[in-house]
Amino acid sequence: MVGRVVGADRVVRLRRRLRAVVAKYLSASILFGLVAYQGVRILRALGPSPDGFALGWIVAGVGASLGSLGVAAAALLARGSVPGDRRGLGALRLEGAARALVLIAAVGAEFVTVLWAPTGMDRGFVLLVNTVLAGSLAVFALMADGVGRAVSRL
Repeated sequence: MVGRVVGADRVVRLRRRLRAVVAKYLSASILFGLVAYQGVRILRALGPSPDGFALGWIVAGVGASLGSLGVAAAALLARGSVPGDRRGLGALRLEGAARALVLIAAVGAEFVTVLWAPTGMDRGFVLLVNTVLAGSLAVFALMADGVGRAVSRL
């Protein structure tokens, strides 16, 4: 009869959940990187003058991409730890910092948009689109607790 290690099933379940968190946030990072890339393309197409529409997308995309990478890194750090390990606490702190970065990117994107939004009839459209983008990032930052949720389910 083969003996079972107490808690080994919990560690395996935790590592599986954290692997899913890594995959989810790496794909989110790629998508946010594409948002930043589109902002750069819009900025190039409009010429040398800064535009709030493009700058908001760049700020939001870069910040959210880095924040998503931070959450994925936190999941990898937590994946290498066992319950009660100090690395798990460091992973939770890293995830909190990454979520704060995404929230700061959302506020920064809205600020840049308001500051550099074009005048005239396009202003309302630019403000609306980038406000929806910034609001979505804020919701993403508040809901991005994959590491904490995976660790707390044990």
